[in-house]
Amino acid sequence: QTSIVYSGWLALEETRRTYPSGGERQQAFNGWASQYPEHPGQTLISSGYFLVSGFKLSNISMIAVFLPESGPYGSYAAAIKAGFVAAYNRQEHAGSRPDVRFYDTQQAHISTIYRKAVADGAQLVIGPLNKKYIKELAERNDLSVPVIALNYVEGLVKSNLYQFALSPIDEVQQAVQQAGLAGHKNAIILAPRTTDGQRMSQYLQHAWEASGGNILQVQTFDQKAKDYSFPVRDMLSVNESRARFQQLQKVIGIVEYQPRRRQDIDVIFLAASDKNARLINPHFYHNRAGSVAVYGLAKVYSGYADKNKDMDLEGISFCTIPWLFEESYQGDLSMSSLQDIREQFPQRYLSLIAFGIDAYAVVANINDLATIPYYGATGDLLLNEYNRIARQLVCAKFKNGEATLIQMAEEPEKGIQNRDIFSRNTL
Repeated sequence: QTSIVYSGWLALEETRRTYPSGGERQQAFNGWASQYPEHPGQTLISSGYFLVSGFKLSNISMIAVFLPESGPYGSYAAAIKAGFVAAYNRQEHAGSRPDVRFYDTQQAHISTIYRKAVADGAQLVIGPLNKKYIKELAERNDLSVPVIALNYVEGLVKSNLYQFALSPIDEVQQAVQQAGLAGHKNAIILAPRTTDGQRMSQYLQHAWEASGGNILQVQTFDQKAKDYSFPVRDMLSVNESRARFQQLQKVIGIVEYQPRRRQDIDVIFLAASDKNARLINPHFYHNRAGSVAVYGLAKVYSGYADKNKDMDLEGISFCTIPWLFEESYQGDLSMSSLQDIREQFPQRYLSLIAFGIDAYAVVANINDLATIPYYGATGDLLLNEYNRIARQLVCAKFKNGEATLIQMAEEPEKGIQNRDIFSRNTL
């Protein structure tokens, strides 16, 4: 029985790869289902998991974009829209561009908006941004018109639904890859005492342990604190060292004291913003942990070089979007070329502008993304088996106050060497 199940999974995967789309794919899966009637993969077939409809930009005359114009996500959506419109306007041969219509997701229920967009003639939907709306849209509609959602709902898989997000999962996975390739094993996670911080800690812990690493401790800190010496000393066991000294001093009087940190860690995963990290990182050196490798997430770098301030980030490695580095992203819509747009938004919105650029650019490439990466502003984009567009980021390290690109944790696939060729793809 075990061998039949195993061979069934192999046959199912071969079917998926052989028939990427179209009517032949449905027939092939029906044939597989007849051959393996009791196989656990039957639930995937019946759920429509594998029925991904391919589409081509040349066949699309109208795209509907679902974004909020107000509310808590309104300002984020404005930055995404700015990048999206910039990419749309750049497309050569404007006469061949599809019509784009924006729909405000604050004005009606998401299912109502979807049905209206379809009635208006939309052949592709981009958005929504809110995870709740994505889930509701998938649950209440058969998605006859494909949707490229601009966020990621874990565990959600549906025919004609693609999910594209600036997911921290991509950052975590590559930080872990970097640390693992460097030979590190025993880690401490330092994250803010918030819901988001807890989520990042869980991502890091699961990814690190799955790679064979050990998590020795998860330490939290208050984002609003002005002094981070205590949580750093606590995670390095310096406070325990001081307590032992004080106890000894009471017994035998004055003795010479040199604080000691724990010696069993070789890497720290720091889930902190650039502002917090500048205050935290110096404490590693002050507490004799300067030799311990530190890996941050994308938000440790604002995207704007500030050598004086970033001296306090010395030694931190991180992975982020290529758009922040001119030498990494060389497309026509580089960060420097969109200065007028950048100046309209806070620094922390830079990645959202890049996200908007790729939200439009990915449409022309999505049918190929399962096998050929698109080198975009937010990363090298590939469609995984769950219809999520995963991102391969660029990695950097702070050296002498500057974020300097370093070798990526994972080399591009063989035969795909020229980033510039792909980043300049016309839509």
